[in-house]
Amino acid sequence: MVLPILKLPFLVIQNVLESMGFIELFVFTRSSRRMKWIVKNRIRIPKHRTIMVFDKPLVVKIHNRNMVEWFSADAIYELEYSSEYNFYQNIGKANDVVSEYFDLESLIPELSTYWNDKMVGFKELFGELRDIFQISIETLEILKMEQYYEPILKWTSELNIEKVEMNGVKLDLRLLQFMNAPTIEIDNSSFSDVEINIFLLNLKNHGSNPNLEVLCIFFYRQSRLDIVLDELGAIQEVLDDEITWNFPLATGEKCTIGYYQYEDPQPDRDCFGFEIRVARRGS
Repeated sequence: MVLPILKLPFLVIQNVLESMGFIELFVFTRSSRRMKWIVKNRIRIPKHRTIMVFDKPLVVKIHNRNMVEWFSADAIYELEYSSEYNFYQNIGKANDVVSEYFDLESLIPELSTYWNDKMVGFKELFGELRDIFQISIETLEILKMEQYYEPILKWTSELNIEKVEMNGVKLDLRLLQFMNAPTIEIDNSSFSDVEINIFLLNLKNHGSNPNLEVLCIFFYRQSRLDIVLDELGAIQEVLDDEITWNFPLATGEKCTIGYYQYEDPQPDRDCFGFEIRVARRGS
């Protein structure tokens, strides 16, 4: 029997919708403009935090209470057309997007969508999620996708992201300027000491990355501090046996650099890194 939900009293509609998860609400908003308006404007959206992951596939993870739900975009050729879970829905400007919904006890609830171009599709999917649920991204994780670094970082620079975590292999130093997040962590960085020095000089003299508060760069080699600190006018400080270097920015704010060795899960290699902190006014 089909339940004509929009013909029910509003309080009943509200109770039904507010008992649903994000995926169920999203699918319901595909049914009509009126349903989308109700979910956007009349339903209390629970507190949540959101993580965006660029891997295979591209995923928005919404954490709510004690559960997490995934919205993903992948290439159409990854789809198994024989799946009993396939259905079609309109998302953004795209019609009849092939989709799958999994909600098994052993799996995280996931709404998967399939596109000819998964980057284009992911933007459409995220745009709808942000429009309906007013979500903001707490953390951006870029695990692979090296060939898409530039379009990813240019697009996400407009999203007011709090933290970026990414694999730094093949990362062009120039692309750091597109990262507006206060906190950035770059693992397995391929930056040379000269490139790190260039970034620090731009940070000091030209006000690059004005929102940056913490930048961690990890790599599997030893660094030459004389190259990294060249022309910065950095002053060494020792506090509780910890050595750091600090220098003023052109804005009058203070930048502090620490150089550390870290334990690595693989015992046959050593991990080193820089922790760069900027004491921003008002933070």
